[in-house]
Amino acid sequence: MVEGGVMTAQAVLVGGTTAVDPAALGGVLVVLLPAGALAFGGLGSVVPALRSRLADLLAGDRSADARRGDVVEHMDEAAVVLTDGGRIDRVNPAAERLLGRSASALEGRPVADALPGLAAPLADAGGIAGADPSHGDGTTAEADPTSEEDDDRTVAGDPSSGEGPRIQDRDRNGSGDPTPDGGAIRAEVSLSGAEERRCAARYAPLQDGWVVTLRDVTDRARRRAELERYERVVEASGDPMYAVDGDGRFTFANEALGEMTGYDPGELLGRSGSLIVPEAEAEEVSALLEELLESDRTRETHETVIVTRDGRRIPVENHVAILPDGDEDFGGSAGVLRDISERKAREAELEQYETVVETVPDGVLVFDADGAIEKANHRAAAMLGRNQADVTGLTLDDFAEDGVVPAGVPETYDELVDLLTAPDTRTELGSFEFELTPRRGVERVCTLNVTLRDGPGFSGTVAVLHDVTDRKEYERDLERYKIIVETVGDPVYATDEAGRLTFVNQAFESVTGYDREAVDAGDLHLSDFVADGDVERVQEAAADLREADDRDRATVDVAGETRDGRRIPIEDRVALLPHEEGFSGTAGVFRDVSDRRRRQEVLSVMNRALRHNLRTNVNAIVGFADVVGSEVEDDELREYCAHIHDAGEWLADLGDTLRTLQDVVEERRDGTATLDAETLVEGVVEEVGYRHGVDVATDLTTDATLDAGPALRHALEHVVENAVVHNDRTAPGVTVRVREADTEGWVDVVVEDDGPGIPEEERAVVLGEAPTDQLTHGSGLGLWVTRWIVQVFDGRVRIEDNDPRGSVVTLRLRRAGAPERGGTLPDPLLEAADEEG
Repeated sequence: MVEGGVMTAQAVLVGGTTAVDPAALGGVLVVLLPAGALAFGGLGSVVPALRSRLADLLAGDRSADARRGDVVEHMDEAAVVLTDGGRIDRVNPAAERLLGRSASALEGRPVADALPGLAAPLADAGGIAGADPSHGDGTTAEADPTSEEDDDRTVAGDPSSGEGPRIQDRDRNGSGDPTPDGGAIRAEVSLSGAEERRCAARYAPLQDGWVVTLRDVTDRARRRAELERYERVVEASGDPMYAVDGDGRFTFANEALGEMTGYDPGELLGRSGSLIVPEAEAEEVSALLEELLESDRTRETHETVIVTRDGRRIPVENHVAILPDGDEDFGGSAGVLRDISERKAREAELEQYETVVETVPDGVLVFDADGAIEKANHRAAAMLGRNQADVTGLTLDDFAEDGVVPAGVPETYDELVDLLTAPDTRTELGSFEFELTPRRGVERVCTLNVTLRDGPGFSGTVAVLHDVTDRKEYERDLERYKIIVETVGDPVYATDEAGRLTFVNQAFESVTGYDREAVDAGDLHLSDFVADGDVERVQEAAADLREADDRDRATVDVAGETRDGRRIPIEDRVALLPHEEGFSGTAGVFRDVSDRRRRQEVLSVMNRALRHNLRTNVNAIVGFADVVGSEVEDDELREYCAHIHDAGEWLADLGDTLRTLQDVVEERRDGTATLDAETLVEGVVEEVGYRHGVDVATDLTTDATLDAGPALRHALEHVVENAVVHNDRTAPGVTVRVREADTEGWVDVVVEDDGPGIPEEERAVVLGEAPTDQLTHGSGLGLWVTRWIVQVFDGRVRIEDNDPRGSVVTLRLRRAGAPERGGTLPDPLLEAADEEG
């Protein structure tokens, strides 16, 4: 296209010729010769008018410099014309825009001063005299006689003829070779203007200088520098880095990746990433990349595993990013790996510690430097009456305000911290005790053991909250038993498995004459105060207890010998010491039965005489009363005889009751006797029913064996017979039940009737609420005997009203084999203490 007589086209000056880009003229190459001649290349359909117009434009009386200037002036590409003396001859508008400087400010000036970066490549080539070839501005240059852009053009013309340089089609000049004065020079230069620019310069020689075309490559240079910088960073980085294509094959691997995997980086290139990533983990990575492609994110961090050449598995953190590829959505991925083996080991160790902390039976609290709770395990939170999540951030002051801990606990904690952090302290662990009262719990006794957290300076404490309530209760129980043992009037002792004494109380010293020093020294044996033959009986009783499942104590009558040689009859109540396995010894209570045996002898003689004489005389009185009553006709006398008869029967019943008491007294209570509840009840019911001609109902809801002897039959018989005899109904309603008690290990034998009930005054005497001298009725005496017998077997009697009328008498008895009352110490201690009290 021609505007104002000047043709506008994309053109490049090469060796004194002007080549108009064929694309600008529909594929026609137009060569403008200095003399106005035209040379066309790539002729096709050329408009004659255009040929004529170009000829007119270039013809005329204009100099070669002027025509050259016109062409340079209208080039779209930045161009600078230099004289062979090194001055700037012409700067076109495109160059002005590129350099940010006007042509007037540059034309006529030495290029070495105005644009030193442009002069350096020519200085290297010797094209400008006096130019500095130092390349101080970072330019690079190389000879380039055949540019890839202008490989079909060359310099034509004779420099000696005075003819200006002309542009000639290489294919048309017949030679196709560069001119003798050299070819074009390519260089990348830095030019200062309004701002620093990096340009690709092409120097084309003219007959009297050079024409330099410039292309701004600042962004490209910046990108290249940035790429070089990134390459240096990648190679200098200690983290393994990689890049893979869309098929998952390595396109890049740095040295650090090679060191991690054991593969040479070059060996990895072109190979699949599955070489170092296990199949399962590779599937996870693929899924992650698909997720990134479907979202707006381009990068992600995840954990995976790398397998080394020697088969080791290394946990890594993979920082992966998507690589675009032109118009395609996915060109592969790149990533940075970080070995997290140590972190994983620390996490596993931390998890292990956290598991231990959460499973320990004690509460664990971590306080910061200000006394606020940073962490608490589940046990600590429960002990404080809070949820685990709610404890964080609270202080001991908060718990003191809520009444969970005493008001003085925060101050005590602060004092302990001061002690632990004192410069001259040797204390590493401190503790104090306090009562803990959770908001919804029971008061507990706790200790808080406090130590400092690791690390420089004071960062807080770690405290263990230990519940010592059970220990305190045990200590109190132990102290109570010590008091009982020391205050009881009977000698108490304990032995090891060999029979050596390990403990004696004060009463033992008083009765036997042996002191505790001998016991502490281990010099005293059971045989020192028990006759030889009797020691074997005690040991046999202990052996029987070890074999028995339903007994834990025995009673042995032995002959004791004091230190001064006196012999005393002793009842030795023996129990096994608690043990987890094996045999650890025995505990026992000595009771001097000298007085009791004397009383028993007297009572036995009196009882036999009383029972014999009483029965004989009562029978005589009853018999004579019946004879007299049958012979007299006076009603009043006959009534007196009936009263005499009833009184005699009452005395006879009293004798039977006394015999029962005698049997109970003489019965050995050593825990060996047992009774089947069903057999007991059925026998009593049958006997009473037959004797009085009534039906007594039974309700046996449990199959139980009772810890009691035969005397219990007399007690139950008294209760059932009273319910029948004193019932005011024609058909007495009496039921005997056997059921589980509401206390574990106990059985209730219950007698219910629908009679008038037991008078309150008799209840009071029977239950021990009134003195026994108020017993005025046979039924009351019988019930009292019943209570006395039941208590011998550690039982209890309860009397209640029946609904709607009558009485309910409950005999609560121990189930055979049930634990003894009082815990680990034998009952004789408690019984002796009761008697002393």
